[in-house]
Amino acid sequence: MRRVLEALSTYDSREEIRADYPDLEDEDIRQALAYAAAMLADETVDVPTMS
Repeated sequence: MRRVLEALSTYDSREEIRADYPDLEDEDIRQALAYAAAMLADETVDVPTMS
């Protein structure tokens, strides 16, 4: 799950993710995002910006 979320935050597109992780399916991505959202609840998380 963590790798899926990290990939989503670093790759420019899902197509690039699929090129490196061909076994990863859209449902895997949806489930990782849903889990992350549920774990955050209504907390605010500061995300550093890329410079």
